[in-house]
Amino acid sequence: MDFLSSLKKAKSRRILILSAGSLQSGIAGLYLECKAESWSILSQAFLPYPQTTQALITQLLESPDTPLGLALITHLDAKISGLFLECAAALLKSIPKTQLQPHCIIANSLIIFSQEKPGGLSGAPHTFEIGSTLPLSRLYNVPILTNMLADRRAAHEGLEVLAKAQEGPILAINLGLISRMFAIDGTTKKVIADIDCGPGTCLINHSAIECGATEGFDRDGKIAATGTVDTRLCETLSADPIFSFTDSIPLSIWRCMSLLEHEALKDLLPADKLATLTALSSLSIYKSFKRTPLASSSPSIVWISGGGANNLTLVEFLSAYFHPAQVKNVSTLGIPSESFIPLCLGLSLNESLNKAKAALTDELPHLGFWITGH
Repeated sequence: MDFLSSLKKAKSRRILILSAGSLQSGIAGLYLECKAESWSILSQAFLPYPQTTQALITQLLESPDTPLGLALITHLDAKISGLFLECAAALLKSIPKTQLQPHCIIANSLIIFSQEKPGGLSGAPHTFEIGSTLPLSRLYNVPILTNMLADRRAAHEGLEVLAKAQEGPILAINLGLISRMFAIDGTTKKVIADIDCGPGTCLINHSAIECGATEGFDRDGKIAATGTVDTRLCETLSADPIFSFTDSIPLSIWRCMSLLEHEALKDLLPADKLATLTALSSLSIYKSFKRTPLASSSPSIVWISGGGANNLTLVEFLSAYFHPAQVKNVSTLGIPSESFIPLCLGLSLNESLNKAKAALTDELPHLGFWITGH
């Protein structure tokens, strides 16, 4: 493929990365420049979903069996496609002319549904995504890599690039709607575990709305800080089968939402319920960590990212569970908290291109699907 040959030979690669988040989120954008031995973030942007768009996404993700008309699906697809264009324009707005043209784009549409391939078949799972990338292709006329988030391993090489700059074993937790944990060996700097490890912020956000949070989430964890954790109920909920992480069913938002039907939760005051669910998110992460290969070589720092990294009460609970390890936001490394996974994807693509260049081949591992024409 000619475009891969050009990308491979480039001394400096500029990669525009756009990722559609799910509930209470938006489009996270990053403009990345990669050189031989270094990388830098040229710009970053985040566009929250409009309220009407958010309502449709909530309906699709929290109630997957609810029928939606073709017109609504088409409307949502067009809206997210338009937000891709807006975010890209915001990223490039203040960029010097010499760096204005990206060499390629990574665009991750909104994943509504994901299912592993039947019969033990290997490869990325089947996904249903919303948000066309064709307008991006027409406007920028560069190769676009799509569907990258469908394969969990796609972020690994980028994460390993980041890990080389850190000492010892590394634990990185992305606190999205579903929490995702990466464990990295301290010697090889290779990812040795990558698991969904709990409900993240999906239950927290739902409970915050019940407490009157008009933004749809508990800003800084202030409401949860006023409540009292029901520790016995927290332990009971953390023992639910959805936290076994041993079956073939992915941990999804709607599976986590089933925990809200627990009778004891319904008896709690709103702030106490929110505090308990915030503690549950932390406890499920810690219990998952104890099942990873890193459990016997406790890391000195636990890096956190995602929207939940801004919830100070959630961070406080995590700090208590992981003591004496320090819990730190990746923003202290100069990495935008909301764009940690997108950054890893960009670095993964760059590393794959570097390896192909060294091996004198145009063959790349399957990272997603390329769009190369109008």
